[in-house]
Formats: sequence, C-alpha cells, structure tokens
Amino acid sequence: MSSRQMSKPNRPIGILRRLAAAAVAAALLAQPAAAAASAPPEAQPPAPAAPSAPPEADPPVDLVVSSYASDYSVSIAEAQRRLDRIQPLQEILASIRDLEATRLAGWGIDHTASFGGWVWLTGNAAPGAASAALADAHADVRIRTGADHSLAELLTAQQGLFRTGAVGRVNDGGTSGVARMVTFTGIDMTANAVSIGIDPALASVVPGGLTDTGPVTVTDEAFLAKAAEVTELLADTI
Repeated sequence: MSSRQMSKPNRPIGILRRLAAAAVAAALLAQPAAAAASAPPEAQPPAPAAPSAPPEADPPVDLVVSSYASDYSVSIAEAQRRLDRIQPLQEILASIRDLEATRLAGWGIDHTASFGGWVWLTGNAAPGAASAALADAHADVRIRTGADHSLAELLTAQQGLFRTGAVGRVNDGGTSGVARMVTFTGIDMTANAVSIGIDPALASVVPGGLTDTGPVTVTDEAFLAKAAEVTELLADTI
C-alpha cells in the first residue's frame, strides 16, 4: 500500500482535531462573558438619608395670656378663652346700656371664677323685654337691679365736689380743707358710689389735721379718723 493511500484515513481525524481545538478556544473566549453575565450587579452605596425634621415646638405663650392666667389662677386655655370673649361681651353690654340708659347704675366684666359681664340698674323693676332677651341669650351676661344711684347721679356728685359758682372755683365752705388732701376721685360702679382718695398728711388746714408729717408716718388709726371726718364733711354735698 502506498503512502498516499495510508494518509487518507487520517485527514478526517485531523479536521476533527482542528474543529475540537477551535470549539475549546471559543468556549474559553465565551467564559468571561458568561461569568460577567452571571455575576450579581455590584452593590450601589445607599443614598444618604434625608435629615429628619426637628420635632415641632409648641407655640410660645403670649405674655398677656400667661399674665392673665397667673393673675386669676386659671389655665392658659381658659385665659385665652376669656380674653377672646372680652370684646364680644363689651358689645353686648353696650347694647344693654343703650336700652336701659335711664336706669343705668353701672356695668363691668367680672374676672373671678364666675367670669362674665354684668349691668346694674336702679330700682327693683325688671329690665325691659329687649335687654332681658339679650342677656338671656348669653350665659355669661346678667342684669342686676336694686342700685340706689344712677351713674348720671354719681357723675354729677363727683363733678360737683369742692366746686361752687364758676367752674373750677374751690368751695370756700367746710369742704375747702378736704380738697387739699384729696388725691383722686372716681366712680366705683361695683359699689355704686363715688370713690375719694385722701392723703391725711395734706390735711393741716382741716380742724384737728396733721401738720409736718409725711404719708409714711400716717398710721391706720389716723387715716380712718380722717376718712370719717371727710365723710361727715361731704355728707351734705353727696
């Protein structure tokens, strides 16, 4: 057998070997891509957390509200409620005063435990139907009767103190000395009276008055004595 004939069977084997080597090379080339495809994606760093908002602080308490709460021993909420109610109460009281002008003795807002507005009338007759209905519509509004003096009478008495003849002339009678020690006058609508403040240390011209003394040295007994004297001297005026 010739050498050419014997080499023929080896040719398919050589081809197969070359094909196998090429397949192995292709497989090796494909491994990195496959490995990259099967590897899990690289973990991303977590996003920074948003800063948390600070806890919301309670709104500051108004100084007027806190002062009212302290003065009348009520809670902050009750103090705020009362302060918010004052303006509406004033409007209601003004309406009742207009309706009862001829009998009006006084009015005010009570800030004690029984917070509310009040109107005081002279005489014992019941208030008019309109004003009574207005008061009945509001639980914190009341009308009282039985005052001895109307507000107009009190104002007249206050303005007439120590004055006679021309406006501004000091009375030359028994009250002229009293005028020297009066420090203020006012209308006390709660007491239905004219309020007169005195400093006995200024009463040197009043019979039995104190001389060369200051307010600090006036004893309670001296003050009460002068208050009684003033009351007696003004009895015919008021």
